[in-house]
Amino acid sequence: VLNRIAMLLTVCNEVFDCDEGYPIFELLDCPLVIEMDQCGIDEANFFLGLFLLYIFSYRMTQKHRGGLEHVIIFDEAHRVFFKPAERRETIEVLGPSIIDQIPQMIRDYSEGLILATQEPNKLTSSAMANTDLKLVGYLGYGVDIETMQKTLQINDEDTQLIKRLKIGQFLSLIHI
Repeated sequence: VLNRIAMLLTVCNEVFDCDEGYPIFELLDCPLVIEMDQCGIDEANFFLGLFLLYIFSYRMTQKHRGGLEHVIIFDEAHRVFFKPAERRETIEVLGPSIIDQIPQMIRDYSEGLILATQEPNKLTSSAMANTDLKLVGYLGYGVDIETMQKTLQINDEDTQLIKRLKIGQFLSLIHI
């Protein structure tokens, strides 16, 4: 933990070393982009986990339930909500990470998540299970296509459509 904090302070020193910050309600009331390009994946995920937990705690203490007040968009979501095959021992010892639990917990507190990825096979089960609408564009990798076939519960014929989608075309299935 200390190493990740030290790395964040090294990379984001000017962001964290300020005289005055912004209250969370102001951050949630305007468009905000958090760019983590200079951070390693572990440090970025550590920060995002803390930030999401902070948002969740704020919404919970303010009793913001029901409806949709705010949406968080994750590009390359598989980097944040990563299916950690190699972390199974850590999960058994420490339990699931906050990142794995956030999609289920935060949706009850007026937060929406939009997860975009070109590698859906790397998304956690929680991220896949706790998103209502799934749009699938062209996928060329067999494992990703199989993942979406299982997720959308579509037959082989409909699965073949995924391989033929053009730029800007998407497949979605709405269960009624």
